Amino acid sequence: MTVDFGTSSVRVSFIEAEDGSVLFSASKHNCIVSPCKGYAQLNPEQLWDNSVCCMSDVVSKLDREKIQISALAFSFFGDNLILCDETYRPLTPLILSFDTRGGGQISTLLDDMGYEKVIRKIGSVPDWSSVPAKYLWLCENKREIIGKTAYCITNQQYILRKLGLAPVNDKTMAFRKSLLNLESAWWDQELLEYLGLTDIQLGEIVESGEVIGSVVEYGNVRFPYPVPVIPGAHDCSLGFAGLGLNENTDTLMGNITGTFDHFGFFRKDIVMNEQLLRQRKNEVLTGCGCFNKSWIVMGAIPAYGTYLEWVVRTFFQDANQETFERLWGQVQFHGPKSIFIYPASTVEKGRMEGMELTTTGVDIFAAAVEALTYESRRVMELCLTCKGERPSEIRIGGGTSRSDIWNQLRADTMGIPFACTQNTEASSMGAAILGAAACGIFHDVESAAKEMIQVTKIFVPDKENNSRYEMGYQRYMEKYY
Repeated sequence: MTVDFGTSSVRVSFIEAEDGSVLFSASKHNCIVSPCKGYAQLNPEQLWDNSVCCMSDVVSKLDREKIQISALAFSFFGDNLILCDETYRPLTPLILSFDTRGGGQISTLLDDMGYEKVIRKIGSVPDWSSVPAKYLWLCENKREIIGKTAYCITNQQYILRKLGLAPVNDKTMAFRKSLLNLESAWWDQELLEYLGLTDIQLGEIVESGEVIGSVVEYGNVRFPYPVPVIPGAHDCSLGFAGLGLNENTDTLMGNITGTFDHFGFFRKDIVMNEQLLRQRKNEVLTGCGCFNKSWIVMGAIPAYGTYLEWVVRTFFQDANQETFERLWGQVQFHGPKSIFIYPASTVEKGRMEGMELTTTGVDIFAAAVEALTYESRRVMELCLTCKGERPSEIRIGGGTSRSDIWNQLRADTMGIPFACTQNTEASSMGAAILGAAACGIFHDVESAAKEMIQVTKIFVPDKENNSRYEMGYQRYMEKYY
């Protein structure tokens, strides 16, 4: 049984360990609140309630005499913060990664400590999206709350605490707090001193696939026997695992699509090259992977899916599934469009150029898809600076991987085959793989992945389209970078 806490929704899935098939699944939408400009928050109790509701739905469909829940495993979105008192009662909402309030405060930290020094410590440039940025903003603007704060936790710790378990961090979520020293695999004491925090306030760190206890109930949902629980991991790390990547798959790269667009891969050793050390924006990072003694390199495009939804909502009034299906049925990609778009993100303004009186909403939708694909290639190539050789195949999962038309455009634009697996919810699959290995169904995660993941479609680059989109990409980079 997996519980995937995404930014936009919570999904509970019962996944068959023998072949990775999803027998039952339920999801519920989260309500993101933005009371002021720059704010992006969730009620943590809503996350819990949504997961209980989905769990109830899935468990009610199980034939308890024939089906056994072998483990409960989690996937979590990262870069979030909840301040709690000594009883773990929330003093703040859950502050999301795309809350931009702490941009000025984190710049001061980087100026004081030095970019390269911080990158060497934690594997990334902490920016406005990071936990330190959020905490420093609260220190300056909400001192009465800071005075009552006993713990600084994430969604992972909050949910585990609601289950009656220790509110631990797995290594990947500790890494996403931007306070984990990669060399010691523990909280960086210099950064904690700068922030005025302690180890105890951040919590214990464990392995992603470690059994941390068992539960007989999930909220008001009772299980017929104790179910082992593993803390799971950050959704991107699990997403790559759910696509069949591990530290030994040298020829593969992963692409997890959704609210953010992530590219990445696992390694046996940590990467700390000039590309990483020179960056002043958090475009590529390296840190702990969800497998024991593994490392991950990944890059991200923020507001990827959000931007496309904005385009559809603005020009077609409703960004529902029916509208998207109609648009995908109308677009064709046989070469770059005459419209140039630079996609807007959380902190950067976008641009649209080249529109004429004959330009239609479908033209703008197609141009937006091309622009996002160019951004995907840009981030993919940044990741390649830490990989060396180009991958022979990119495995893709997440929401937009359901579009065959877009997957072909990705292959044509990047000149690399794109492959889909049988389960587009890659993070849930990754959590299931960790759970299946942790409870002994398989000897290890590689054995679990071999049985549970099947590639179902491969999109091979079209030579003529690849040539056209190569020129389109070069024009895009010259124009905007």
